[in-house]
Amino acid sequence: MVVCLSFKAASALSAGVARMGETCGALLGGVMAISLAYGRDRLEETVTSNAYLKAVNLSIKLFERFKKEFGSVKCFEVQKKIFGRSFDFKKVEDQQEFVKLGGYGPKGCPSVVKKAAMMAAEIILKGE
Repeated sequence: MVVCLSFKAASALSAGVARMGETCGALLGGVMAISLAYGRDRLEETVTSNAYLKAVNLSIKLFERFKKEFGSVKCFEVQKKIFGRSFDFKKVEDQQEFVKLGGYGPKGCPSVVKKAAMMAAEIILKGE
């Protein structure tokens, strides 16, 4: 079995970080990808290092594009745009309603992840 450590590391980013409805995990995953491509290699590298600054500046571009596309970077707000309401994933009834409304279907959260991944990939490939 092949284990993808980055996927595993991102597990609790879903539903706005550990089901809290805050910053969208798809956006955070894109920031992680940009940082893997351009970020600093060691903690000792200062915040003024070129690698750090490049990763930050490209992540700002992703943040701005994501916000323009979805109207917010907050999970609960993105949910409202897609479903007309937000869901509290700590409540079983909200989890069930999310599934019933196609939350994991092609027009639900996977579409947000896909768009965020495409945005991040474009930014990474352009490098600017």
